[in-house]
Amino acid sequence: MNRNCEHAVFTLEQKKFTEDDDNFYFEGYLSVFNNVDHGGDRVIPGAFKKALIELEGKGDAKLPVFWNHDDDSPVGVFTELAEDEQGLFVKGRLPLADDFVRGRIVPQMKTGSIAEMSMGFSTITHKSVGNVRELHEVKLWEGSLTSIAMNPKAKVTDFKSAVPYQDYPIAPNWMEWDPDGAIRRIKNRVGATDAPNPAYRRAFLWFDSESPDSFDAYKMPIVDVWDTELRIVPRAVFHAAALMVGARGGIDIPESDRDAVKANIDRYYAKLGMESPFEEGSFRVDDVGALSERELETLMKSGVSFSRGQAKKVVSAIKSVQEPSIARQIKAMQEELESKRK
Repeated sequence: MNRNCEHAVFTLEQKKFTEDDDNFYFEGYLSVFNNVDHGGDRVIPGAFKKALIELEGKGDAKLPVFWNHDDDSPVGVFTELAEDEQGLFVKGRLPLADDFVRGRIVPQMKTGSIAEMSMGFSTITHKSVGNVRELHEVKLWEGSLTSIAMNPKAKVTDFKSAVPYQDYPIAPNWMEWDPDGAIRRIKNRVGATDAPNPAYRRAFLWFDSESPDSFDAYKMPIVDVWDTELRIVPRAVFHAAALMVGARGGIDIPESDRDAVKANIDRYYAKLGMESPFEEGSFRVDDVGALSERELETLMKSGVSFSRGQAKKVVSAIKSVQEPSIARQIKAMQEELESKRK
């Protein structure tokens, strides 16, 4: 699918299940208004108005239902979608002729282990209010049934070309970043030695959704294998942030995806206990060691600031270069004076 998509997870509010010989029916809220999720997004009433008008003429099957946002795993359709005071209310239909639906989805929904829905959408217009991103208009692409998330109410993560935020544990701060080695270890760890799979995708910040079967389609890895599990490498996140503002010539991704990628980087920084590095007119470098000399030079030419600790390192490095040079100049002057005396 060629779309710029994000997704947001919501508990199945007002659950109601029924079934007949052919289908299993459910209803609930695909989105809840005015709730600030852990990612800092708030959906504003009316955000779906234009999207619902577009869907109105599509007959009974208005929007596909996927399992965990997997385009290759459709499990049904949404037959009704409408905004009310609480959010986007939907009714869905799942075909019982589908073995996966009948054998896994339906029993787990009845027991409550599948208790959330997640909408796949593109942000059309938004407004930043402090640290909150208000979504004023979105385009709907799909809705997914998902397993229970850590946040029982809502969790927003950017999806499609911008890979969803992943709540991996964090590797030690001193861990070096070796992207080529990390990719090899990721492939082995997730069983993607022959072709990319969903687990491999989640190790990156962006992928080309038109070429998901090509390893070259995946950019900006941010995890490595540590103690047999995937962990976020802080220096990988710092390096990805620098790429987004031009280091090493920048990163070649569509302009429409850049805000989503930056939003996810901000979330990883927050997980690291740090503020966003993307400031008005400047980019804050939080780890000089994460960048090559050329990358750092590029950033400094375009406008850059440093955290206190990194500023001390930069000053120390400059002084260590300057002092030997000054000493050589003094020695040369002394030698010149000596030669004149003779």
